[in-house]
Amino acid sequence: MASLNKVYFRADAYPAIGTGHVMRCFALANAVMARAIPTCFIGRIEDSVVMERIRRAGHELIALDADASTSAWLATTETSVGDWVVLDGYEFGIDDHAAIKKAGPALLVIDDTNELSSYLCDVLLNQNFYASDLPYSCMDQTRLLLGPRYALLRDEFVKSSPIRESRSSARLLVSLGGSDPHGVGVVVMNALASVVDRELDVLVLTGSSGGHFAQIEVEAVKARKFGHRIEIQAFTDDMPGAMAWADVGLIGAGTTSLEVAYMGLPCLVLILADNQIKVANAMQEAGIAESFGWYEDVSPQLMACGISALFADVSKRNLMTNLSKKIVDGAGAQRVVDTMLGY
Repeated sequence: MASLNKVYFRADAYPAIGTGHVMRCFALANAVMARAIPTCFIGRIEDSVVMERIRRAGHELIALDADASTSAWLATTETSVGDWVVLDGYEFGIDDHAAIKKAGPALLVIDDTNELSSYLCDVLLNQNFYASDLPYSCMDQTRLLLGPRYALLRDEFVKSSPIRESRSSARLLVSLGGSDPHGVGVVVMNALASVVDRELDVLVLTGSSGGHFAQIEVEAVKARKFGHRIEIQAFTDDMPGAMAWADVGLIGAGTTSLEVAYMGLPCLVLILADNQIKVANAMQEAGIAESFGWYEDVSPQLMACGISALFADVSKRNLMTNLSKKIVDGAGAQRVVDTMLGY
């Protein structure tokens, strides 16, 4: 196997884009660090919770301004042959790829959309359910790592047990990403006020970058009048525990989709951004979730009907669980590191 001197992770996390890019890099960085390889995050990371997690895990962190160019931050890191750069973000193009390759390190690009005309990288990773259907144009020597076999799950998931037990509870986990910039959590609270066929225990995670906490709490007061027990948190340090606790998830179709698949949590999914359209569609086609479609097209009443229907259909939930656990096995990050070491 080849040696890795250091791995640099270039990704951003701020309210407009959420925390997904950085958090999946965080999962890969932990797998790299477990092989005694130094790591460094570089980016515009404005979420204090995410920053603390990076530092607490022992990764170096270099903060960038919003307008920092690739050539500028490359000059400060002194990257060279033997290093790797992991690039994760929709704003990066082939000029960024070329600048990194010219500086000497090997390049791993994490992608979701195949929107570039070509990719100038050594490894291209797309962990999404639909990735194998995308016709990527790459260098001849580029290694393609496509599909949930390479899902970047954080350590807390990999170390947890995805076994689900049958029970008669009605527990709903609501997780709409790291920021919920559109305030979809408010719509969910309105929907819960229309769920009248059962009383729910609900955990709502608003996102550590979310700005709608107070408004969600106001609407939750109304939903509680219908007997629902609702707890609202900005984030949790134990997301696997929250998923194991829940009987149904209501999630945005971002990186959380791979986590719920590993944990076998039956889900209803909402599309919150363009890059989530294919994820939501693929999850529904695979039978592991039901998609509401775009958040802006879903009324509280329609959402309430979907929640009630999935709680009522135990056989469908069991099927979702069994199908999803066959798709994501938890070893994705290790497979990616093995590829980097063997490149």
